[in-house]
Amino acid sequence: MKAEYILWALPKGSNDRMEEKPMTSMPLTMEQVEKVKQAAAKDGWHSFRVQTDDFSAPDFTKAVSL
Repeated sequence: MKAEYILWALPKGSNDRMEEKPMTSMPLTMEQVEKVKQAAAKDGWHSFRVQTDDFSAPDFTKAVSL
């Protein structure tokens, strides 16, 4: 299955990652990510971050040390 991407960014005037918002309500292709970045940047959005969803199950055992 092909990976999907979720684009996150901070609104104009914010530098706090707690205020980060997803730029769309649906997963994107990498080509769409670039188009959304360009449009959002014109409105002041910044500090873009791309989250990759490759549909693999998370391995929570790596987070737990015994």
